Amino acid sequence: MTSLRAPPAVDLSENRGPPMRTLLIAMIVLPTVAVLLRFWSRTLLPATGRLQSVGKFWWDDWSALVAAVSFSRAIERSIRCPNRLQIFNIALCGMGLKMVDLGMGKHSEAVPPGNVNPFLKLLWVQYYIFDTGTSVAKASALFFYVRVFTQSAPRFRYALLVVHAMNAIWLLAILLAVVFECNPIRKAWTPELPGTCISTDKLWLGSGSTSLIIDVIILVIPMPTLWQLQLKTSRRILIIGVFVCAYM
Repeated sequence: MTSLRAPPAVDLSENRGPPMRTLLIAMIVLPTVAVLLRFWSRTLLPATGRLQSVGKFWWDDWSALVAAVSFSRAIERSIRCPNRLQIFNIALCGMGLKMVDLGMGKHSEAVPPGNVNPFLKLLWVQYYIFDTGTSVAKASALFFYVRVFTQSAPRFRYALLVVHAMNAIWLLAILLAVVFECNPIRKAWTPELPGTCISTDKLWLGSGSTSLIIDVIILVIPMPTLWQLQLKTSRRILIIGVFVCAYM
C-alpha cells in the first residue's frame, strides 16, 4: 500500500493522540472504580426478598461486571498487533490505547502504511465488544428491575422477558451484520482486497437507532409502577429522574 500524500496546507506533525490516551485511561479507571464500589456496597447490605436464596450478588451485578470487564490479553495475541502496549482490562478503551499507538489521532497521511491493516482489524474487533457490552448492559438494567420490583404484576415480568428477547435478537442481528459486512470477510480490515462491503454508515445508523428504541423501552417499563407509589408527586418525579439518570 502506498503512502497517502497530504494537501500542502496540512501540518502532518499534528497529533491528538496524547489527549485521547489520557481520556481513554480515565474511562478505564472510572468504570472500574464504579463496578468495584457496586460490589462493595452489596457486601454492606443484607440479602432480602428473592436474594435470600442466592446471596447478595445477582445477575444484575454479574452482567454489569461482564459489561465493564474485557477479554484477556489473548485478544492482543489474536490480532497480531505490535507488542508495545498491553491491552487493559476494559476492552474498548484498552483497544483504543492500542489504536493510538498505531496512529489514531494523527492525519491519515502521517500513519505508517504497515499500521493500517492492524488498526482496521482492531476497529473490527471493537464493533463486537461494543455491541456485546451494550447488550449486556441493557440486560443488567432488566435484571435490576427484577431485583427492585419484587412484588410486580405478572404482566410486568412478561414485559421484561419480551425486552430481554428483543435485546438478544438485536445483538445477534448486529453481530451477523458485522461478520458479513464485507465479502470476503477479510476485506473489512484489508481494504486493498477485491470485493464489496455494505455501507458502514447505514449499518451503524440501523444499529444505533434500534438500540435507542430498546433503551427507551427499558426506561419506560418501570414508569407506571413508580408513578403508583404512595408518595407525593414531587418525590415520584424525583425517583423517576433517579432511574433515568442511573440508566443513562
